[in-house]
Amino acid sequence: MAITRDHAQSAREATCWGNIRVLPLQLLPTSLDTGSVWVAVVLEGQLRLQIPELGSRLAECGQWVLLSDHTACSHLQLQPGSSGMAVGYPFALLERLQELPAKLSCLTCPRRDAAFCAQGNSTGRIDELTRALAQEGGPSFTPELMRTAHGHELLARILQQPQWASPGCSHTHCPPRDLQAIEGVASYLTANLDQDHSLSALSRRHGLNEFKLKKLFRAHYGMTVFGYLRQKRMEHAHTLLQTNDRSVLEVAGAVGYANASHFARAFRQCMASIRVT
Repeated sequence: MAITRDHAQSAREATCWGNIRVLPLQLLPTSLDTGSVWVAVVLEGQLRLQIPELGSRLAECGQWVLLSDHTACSHLQLQPGSSGMAVGYPFALLERLQELPAKLSCLTCPRRDAAFCAQGNSTGRIDELTRALAQEGGPSFTPELMRTAHGHELLARILQQPQWASPGCSHTHCPPRDLQAIEGVASYLTANLDQDHSLSALSRRHGLNEFKLKKLFRAHYGMTVFGYLRQKRMEHAHTLLQTNDRSVLEVAGAVGYANASHFARAFRQCMASIRVT
């Protein structure tokens, strides 16, 4: 399927649709801007990428590529006769996503200094959305809404791909200073299980804004800040119940619960069994 729009028309269409940019692969810059994540889907031919530290990558017909370069040093080359579509998503859009896959959790970090590239097969709905984006256009209001909706769904479909579900993340980059702060939060929570905590207070204490704290903590520990706190509280409670002659109420207070019933319910949810003495 060839994209037949003339260059001038395509250039006019390479603008913001809602909060995304949609354009044919022919107009994808050879060096990407540093404020967006791009999805490129190849419908015909090949797209070659030269990425610092990652080397050369090749996306062929029927494949998608998700790319972000915080240093604008990656270079893209579309082979003659190739076609496809590219969609650019501003970091602000991804930052608002509450359930961003762990492998992408540091993707929009302003202190990230490494390029990111992932790719997969554009089968099924991903292919349908790409072809719909290639066919849409014109000045009317309805195609603009459809193109925005299709662009958002394309990103959602790619984020649902199985490669994001595997544990661990070789792509996540956390600067040493931020990593030290995140580990400091974890140590502080573990040492103060009986205290009340808030994200705002933890952020101020450890020099991170709330967004970065939530994102980097989840990426590093595989759970939210309060999920980690809950787990550590239950582990400590289990130890106290096993090794000390304490009542449930005393153990509950030792791990930050004023209500013994609330504690017992949380404990049962986290442990296979509960020993009450």
